[in-house]
Amino acid sequence: MTNPTLLGLAAEGGRTLYLLVFLLTPYAAYALVARSASPGVRLAAIACFLGLVWLTTKVSPPAPEFVASYVLGLGYFVILAIAVWHFQRLLAPPHCNRAGLLALAGTLFVAVPAIALPGPLSFAIQLKGWELMFKAYSFCADAGSSKVSWTRALFFFLVDPVLVFPERAKDLNGQPALWQSSRRCLIGFFMLALHGTAFFSVDALLSAWSKSPFTTSYLFVGSYYLARLLIGYWAHAGRASFEIGLMGLLGYSIPERYLQPLYARSPLEFWRRWNTYVGSWFRRYVFFPAAVGWHRPATAGRFPVMSSMVSKSLAVLATFLLTGLLHDYSTYLRFGTSELGMLACFALNGVAILVWVGVAKLLRTTIPRRILLLRPVRATISVISYVAFVHLLILSAALAIPRLPLPLPPPGPRAQRSEQPALQRVASVGTERPNAARQQR
Repeated sequence: MTNPTLLGLAAEGGRTLYLLVFLLTPYAAYALVARSASPGVRLAAIACFLGLVWLTTKVSPPAPEFVASYVLGLGYFVILAIAVWHFQRLLAPPHCNRAGLLALAGTLFVAVPAIALPGPLSFAIQLKGWELMFKAYSFCADAGSSKVSWTRALFFFLVDPVLVFPERAKDLNGQPALWQSSRRCLIGFFMLALHGTAFFSVDALLSAWSKSPFTTSYLFVGSYYLARLLIGYWAHAGRASFEIGLMGLLGYSIPERYLQPLYARSPLEFWRRWNTYVGSWFRRYVFFPAAVGWHRPATAGRFPVMSSMVSKSLAVLATFLLTGLLHDYSTYLRFGTSELGMLACFALNGVAILVWVGVAKLLRTTIPRRILLLRPVRATISVISYVAFVHLLILSAALAIPRLPLPLPPPGPRAQRSEQPALQRVASVGTERPNAARQQR
């Protein structure tokens, strides 16, 4: 009998390899046609891509629908990217409303492929579609009157992993860092390869301890969700490292995507370190417009008056709520249902940031500075804040990740009795008393 854990590992490995093949196709194509790419880089790109395709076919042989989704998905995204480049001036604000532009980009890049191309590549196509939605909005909003060639636009849409157009990849002038970039690619590949192993190891440990009463304790549940959070971060960081290495091999420099968020000691610092590409997009196109647009000083003569602190607080909540809604919409497109767990998770973190900043400001204003400088006071505040932050991470993971499949306790005699049909219980009432009276005699 085949071990189900090994089958799960093979399935997860096949999905990861399919995702890599779909996402790395634009990099391989650019390495073949770019004039700045050296013959060594082109040969290495062809060899690595063909090796990845061979490994994918060995782990999980592709079905005909996979090939169809692969070709149709890439072709559809290329056509849409060229269309956005051609109609950029018509789609740019103020010709087009910003909310309408985001809704149009989400419909074309995310909803249409998710409905039209279901199958084994649906997750990879949706992931690429979300990134292209953010890029299309940024390109239309910030490209302006600058003359961007269609080749540079395609490079930004399909190759460059950065989501904000003004922060796109910087050219290294034909001097790629081969050793450092190759090392980043290897690190990212091994992190992605070990992601499935770690995921199924956690689930196998859970199933092995399913009959232990320890599984219902807070320590076990909290450890489980922290492990799932670390595994998810491992997968995201592995892909980011792989893309940074590939861009370095192509002769481009891009910023780090994850700035070691596990070293953060507060929610604000955590979200500044986590997925800086998406964070930069939301900060530029959601937070700053909302904070500036909702700010109404008393001297402006507009009603109601809204101070800068209130407008920034509302902008933080709006940014996190929109992020949670988009995550839940992605879950709905992928699985057909959503429990709004991501919305609750991001709403909790938005409120936690406001409370955290408010408490820190209150401590600085109410407690004298000479007391705060004392080492025991600072150590106590640091320990309390870090413990609270860890519990916030556990609660956030519990809201975002599906519920833990804990085993139910075995039913007792009362539970077994209550499971009997009602008519059978009613019929047994008249026979219990005579038997008891006969025993007494």
